[in-house]
Amino acid sequence: MQKTDNLALAEKAFRARNFSKVISLLEPMVIEYKDSFKFYYLLGVSCMYQNDFGGAEAYLNRARRIKINSPELMVAQGALFLRRGEIARAVEYYLEALEYAPNNKDAKKALKFIRIN
Repeated sequence: MQKTDNLALAEKAFRARNFSKVISLLEPMVIEYKDSFKFYYLLGVSCMYQNDFGGAEAYLNRARRIKINSPELMVAQGALFLRRGEIARAVEYYLEALEYAPNNKDAKKALKFIRIN
């Protein structure tokens, strides 16, 4: 099976919210995908949903080095910091996401959640 097949399978599993399958498909291929934003984003978010915050942070940071201005990545990193209880850092990421994508619904929803709670 080629690596693009694994990424496609991982994307399908991600959409189905089968995060453990995403991780099992992608983690063995870290070297092959060393410059793939989508690879690290999917792997990082999947780790976060599996409560592997260390892995999530490492993979999302790698994705950020590849594509620094991605609003979807900023929202994911904000969610990671929110889950870890680092509210100030989460707010920074959500606000940064809104700078690049002023209509980002996820960032707006997260900021509203923080404000209310």
